[in-house]
Amino acid sequence: MLKKCPFCETYNKNFESFGFDFPILKKLNVIGGGKRENAKCPKCFSIDRERLIYLYLNQFTKIFTDSLDVLHIAPEKRLREKIELNKNINYTTADLYKNFVDINFDLCNIPLEDNSFDIIICNHVLEHIVEDKKAMKELKRILKPEGIAILQVPFSRLLEKTYENKTILSEKEREIHFGQNDHVRIYGIDYLRRLENVGFIVEEFKWIEHKEFTIEDYAINKEEPIFIVKNK
Repeated sequence: MLKKCPFCETYNKNFESFGFDFPILKKLNVIGGGKRENAKCPKCFSIDRERLIYLYLNQFTKIFTDSLDVLHIAPEKRLREKIELNKNINYTTADLYKNFVDINFDLCNIPLEDNSFDIIICNHVLEHIVEDKKAMKELKRILKPEGIAILQVPFSRLLEKTYENKTILSEKEREIHFGQNDHVRIYGIDYLRRLENVGFIVEEFKWIEHKEFTIEDYAINKEEPIFIVKNK
């Protein structure tokens, strides 16, 4: 069966593999991490987790049509290009270091007003941040009362409790323990509780429960849910 990339709209029998192959990722079956088959589009190079977010936004939000305030942290190229097609949108991109975004800031100290955004996209970022609770609180602060934030992370359902160790500092040790040299933890199933503890309402959106299209059509990871949070 041919797979379609929703970004470049090409069809391919197989997508390319993508991701790291460190033993800890396989041992803990880290969802959204590790080496995945059929993950990267051979034409536009979009990866599975970028397509995942795009398909959700396209099917279940009005980000591509309405006048909304949107913050996109560490913006993925293809997703950014799609969002920018909506000329009604007030779209802000941000990153800690990159120079192709609108604003640079530390996620633990966001220099933006309270209740600023209808939608926040933060895709596979929190696993890089030592003080992730501070970052979650900041994201909650700038989210509008009726807004939503998409806060994806790699995580393991085999871990009851998130694995982290602040004494592990070297890139080599982080690869061994966390599966990537700039990650500082592997989230467990308590990730949802961490979000709830800062005051979010958390929804775990699963594609398998929706029939708008099949997962295989777009080569996205059927095991990866989308973590959607709202303010209480």
